[in-house]
Amino acid sequence: MQTITQITQPQPCHQSWDSMSAVENGRFCSSCSKAVVDFTTMTNQQIIDHLSASAGNLCGRISTSQFNEVNYQLAKPAPAKAGIWKRLMLTLTMLASLSYVKGQTGVEKAKTEQAPVNLITGEVVMVAAPVKYITLTGTVTDNKGAPIEQATVSAGKQSIQTNVKGEFKLQVPAGTKSFQLRFIGFETTTVKINKKPGKPYNIKMNMAGMYLGGLGAVKRPNTVKKILSNLFGQSGKSFWG
Repeated sequence: MQTITQITQPQPCHQSWDSMSAVENGRFCSSCSKAVVDFTTMTNQQIIDHLSASAGNLCGRISTSQFNEVNYQLAKPAPAKAGIWKRLMLTLTMLASLSYVKGQTGVEKAKTEQAPVNLITGEVVMVAAPVKYITLTGTVTDNKGAPIEQATVSAGKQSIQTNVKGEFKLQVPAGTKSFQLRFIGFETTTVKINKKPGKPYNIKMNMAGMYLGGLGAVKRPNTVKKILSNLFGQSGKSFWG
């Protein structure tokens, strides 16, 4: 269950990530004797779920792009739910409509005469205009020239992942202006499509900046605590603790 509304990083850490010993879900920092969660291997929703389930702040490693995307996702308003009175009014309206239709069943309708119309019988076939596609090919590497495997290459509804050599081949509708590359730990890269189709792309992705340190989460207030606070003010907060 999602219980957080924002993530923060109040305590930056200056220890070296590479010098920490590997443990499950991250590294162990001998300087502060704490486990450091590696959020760079998680999706945005997994990060939200992990922090929602935690009792307090955690030491973690997260990319700046993930940090911003998670807060953006948390800031989006939840879809409004129809209240009980709105649902009741909708039900009453539907019942009234059904009663009106039932009351009109026995009414004789006026007869009308139409002039004869020449009709053509047969199967109606709709022919859609063919969609033209172009093929994008290329290689994705990091700053050191090493191929990036399983980077996601996407344009609209079309997407594919790079192979072990960092290569990709993607068909997109002609007229598509650009495509994007995503990979955990790297900055999202947008590439403009060449006017001359068929030319391969050699794309270098940049490592995303990293946050390392105490990762905080702003949690929603407990419902009972919130009611007590509204009713009794500070005394309610003291009562709840």
